[in-house]
Amino acid sequence: MPYADETFDFVFCANSQMYFTDDQKEQLLKEQQRVLKIGGRIASKEYDGETIILYPIPTELWFKLKNAVCQVLFARAEKDYYDEYVARKERTLFFKIGLKDIATIAYPVQMFAPLSSHQKNYIAQESQWFIKTASPYLSKSEILQLESYFDPDSSEYILDKEDFSYLMVEFMSIGTKTE
Repeated sequence: MPYADETFDFVFCANSQMYFTDDQKEQLLKEQQRVLKIGGRIASKEYDGETIILYPIPTELWFKLKNAVCQVLFARAEKDYYDEYVARKERTLFFKIGLKDIATIAYPVQMFAPLSSHQKNYIAQESQWFIKTASPYLSKSEILQLESYFDPDSSEYILDKEDFSYLMVEFMSIGTKTE
């Protein structure tokens, strides 16, 4: 960061740590800590991909999809790194770099029918990424079934169903630089 030591009272980071390996995350947090004044705080908000639930997709198919995503992500090379599970690591990283008075809260992000066009677009794009990522571990029929849930021309389309629900858990960790 092109800033002098102890420049800021507060550093905020959101939905970005997933693009870095654990070692890189630690280095980034140390750099954020470097530019903090004594008594300054770092806040990081990240989501945990394991906590995403889409209903009415059948539970067994959704879990198979999420398990396949996990297998692909853990097998990727560092240049293609993506950490769908970063939120659960933030608190540990804060302790590791020496932040104090660490507080972490988890909160749900919920969307229910009727969805706005923006919400539909977000959910469809995220789900299409899951399907594409998981495809090496899914059968052709599973891929087609999953894709049909997000195709507005399909009788299986779920984003307009009155019982549709989406849930994800995000985590906010905040820590203080004391020395």
